[in-house]
Amino acid sequence: MNNLVKERIHPINGKIYSIRLAKEGELADLASVELAAAKQFSEIGFYGFENDTLPIERLREAQQNGFVWVVVSEENAVAGFALVSVTGERLNLEEVDTHPDHAR
Repeated sequence: MNNLVKERIHPINGKIYSIRLAKEGELADLASVELAAAKQFSEIGFYGFENDTLPIERLREAQQNGFVWVVVSEENAVAGFALVSVTGERLNLEEVDTHPDHAR
C-alpha cells in the first residue's frame, strides 16, 4: 500500500492540504485531533467518547503498516487523519477525524 500514493494535494476553501501516510513523529498529534473532533459531538448531545483517544501503540503499529493517513495544512499541521485496517481482502475504515479548525 505504501507505494500506491505518496501524496495528494487538495485546495479546500482557498487553503492547500496534503494527504499522505502519517510519519511516526505525527502520531502524538492525532490525540488532539480526536479530542477536538469529539468535542463537537458532545456540544450537540452525543456523549461518552469525548475523552477517548486511540492508544499510541495501536497507532504506531498501524503507521508502521501504512494504515494511518494524515491531512496536513500548508503549515504542516495535522488537520485530520484516517485509520484503516485489513480483514481478509477487505479494507476497513476504522476511524476518521478532522480538527474543527479545518472543517468546512
